Amino acid sequence: MSQFLQIKCGQCALKSPDGKVCRRTRAPIRSLDSSCPEGTTYLERCDICGGEFIPSDLLIDVTNGIHLICHDCNAVVGTCHICKKNIECLFETDPDPLPKQVQKQMTTPQGYIVTTVRNPDRIEKLCKKCECFSAENECSRQINWCEKYQVIWETEE
Repeated sequence: MSQFLQIKCGQCALKSPDGKVCRRTRAPIRSLDSSCPEGTTYLERCDICGGEFIPSDLLIDVTNGIHLICHDCNAVVGTCHICKKNIECLFETDPDPLPKQVQKQMTTPQGYIVTTVRNPDRIEKLCKKCECFSAENECSRQINWCEKYQVIWETEE
């Protein structure tokens, strides 16, 4: 029988300081004894400022290795040619009536849970036209891995 570890909300590093909201899903925490597959017991540290951030926030590959960089530092030290031109993400900004997120039912050893995921119909309609989309990784902005990323202080303007 295969099992996977689920962190209880009471021990999860993603709960808000007051313990009432999950910082990843933005959902209210109804019980500190409940759990979900998103739970973690640690937060990453930014390689630049040293601040803690949610592990999925930003992971960037640059020429001198892999660096974990928070959103604040990323805005200061690097960009890709798309973001440098400040091209907005169609998934986030297009007024299309398709919802950004939909609910998906998942099976766990304890039963079923309902989680919120990015709407695959909206991805199909809007994202596949974007330069940030690849068949292998889908949305570079969503997984925070950009092959076109440049560290600004290493490039000539």
